[in-house]
Amino acid sequence: MFRIPWLLLVFLLACLPSASSDRPIVKGQKPAADRSGQDDGAKEEGQCIDGNCMNHDAQHEDGSSGKEGLAAKDEEDGARFIPPRLVPESSFPEGWRSYTYMDIREHFDCGYHSGDTNKALPSLEHWRFLQQTYTEIVDPTKKWNDPVPPTLGYSLEPGIPVPPPYYPKFTPGEGRGLFASRDIQRGEVVHDGTHSDVIFPSADAWRRYVFSLPKSMACDCTDWHWMQRMDDNEGVAYVMVGGINVSSLMNSGGDEYSDGRTPNALPGSGSSHAFRATRDIAKGEEVLTDYYVYETDFSKIGL
Repeated sequence: MFRIPWLLLVFLLACLPSASSDRPIVKGQKPAADRSGQDDGAKEEGQCIDGNCMNHDAQHEDGSSGKEGLAAKDEEDGARFIPPRLVPESSFPEGWRSYTYMDIREHFDCGYHSGDTNKALPSLEHWRFLQQTYTEIVDPTKKWNDPVPPTLGYSLEPGIPVPPPYYPKFTPGEGRGLFASRDIQRGEVVHDGTHSDVIFPSADAWRRYVFSLPKSMACDCTDWHWMQRMDDNEGVAYVMVGGINVSSLMNSGGDEYSDGRTPNALPGSGSSHAFRATRDIAKGEEVLTDYYVYETDFSKIGL
């Protein structure tokens, strides 16, 4: 009887077509049907912001939505991040060190941008660009390792990957804002930038940062950043401060706005980073502060 050498037999068996699909499977990738089902469910149940889906109805009572989900999504989306292009000071406007806050706004023609109520929510790449530019221009020791992505905020308490009890939303014709992701009780901390806000140690540091940004981002920063003391001591100098995450989208409900928009989240003092609810805030209600709680005379810091 003719016998096939066993090595030849193994080779022939290996060449036979498999009973499964001939489409290659990427390591760690689920079948297409499973992935689409999961994505569709996330979009239906929660709010998706630049690919970050957050199911507010499914949050725990403390507002958490799961450390693993936030960290994994941030890592996945962060892979698309494009580092900033460092802008040489030689390309800054002549005499840039003497520019005041209003000079900078006029230089970038920020009036239209600030009044545009159809600006989209900043993407993860947008926030990452701003963060990395801060590291490159202002503080090379700054690390951005919060497991909560900036599109959802930051860890309200250090070491606990739970974002603040709000989420960003864009409303056509009305603009961007923050809205309560659950019922918030009076006196509860709504926002605390103590560990997430960044500081610009001098007027030149802030100027250099803003002039290193594209026009729209520079204008956003003139809207989003503010000045304050780090404590209530009158002898402490003012500095520019900013939040490089969605907390910057909190709108004002102060006297300069129409009736019906009153603040419901305020800091305890002009040096505090913690905002507490001044009354009960219902889930889905916009979170509003008062911009004029902080000093607005930028000449006090050389701007």
